[in-house]
Amino acid sequence: MAATRGHAVCSSASGNPARNGGKQMTRILMLAIASMVMLSACNTMSGLGEDIEAGGNKLENAADKNKR
Repeated sequence: MAATRGHAVCSSASGNPARNGGKQMTRILMLAIASMVMLSACNTMSGLGEDIEAGGNKLENAADKNKR
C-alpha cells in the first residue's frame, strides 16, 4: 500500500506544475501575438491616413484647375 500512496502523491504533484507552466506559456505567446497585431495595425492606419491625405490633395488640385 505504501507504494501506491507514494505513486499517487508523486503523479499529482508533478502534474500541476506542468499544467500551470503550459497555461503561462500560452498566455505569453498570446500576449506577444496581440502586441504584434496591434503594432502592425498602427502602421496600417498611419499609411491609410497618408493615402487619404494624398487623395484629398489631388482632388483639391483638380478642383482648383477646373475653377479657372
